[in-house]
Amino acid sequence: MKKIAFLIGALLVYNLIITSANAQSMPCGERTKVIEALVQDHSENPINMGLTNGGQVLEIYVSADRTFSVIVTSPAGVTCLIASGGRWAYLKIVLLGLDS
Repeated sequence: MKKIAFLIGALLVYNLIITSANAQSMPCGERTKVIEALVQDHSENPINMGLTNGGQVLEIYVSADRTFSVIVTSPAGVTCLIASGGRWAYLKIVLLGLDS
């Protein structure tokens, strides 16, 4: 069950990345400046991160007001905003078969 939940999540993130990558322009910049804008201008803080198969760091930032941003940083250090929105929801996923 845990593998299924993980795979569903991974597929959703992968779809988000592919869809966003096909957009003609993504706001990109120096990592520190992008993160500074998320924290200072939008009151968003990191909640999750992972390493893609391509070596990119994917991060999700969320605010107390439930706005969110998804950023990807390339191995070269360029950070791009690939998605943002509102109404972020935390899901409680019960994963069977593995002890924490």
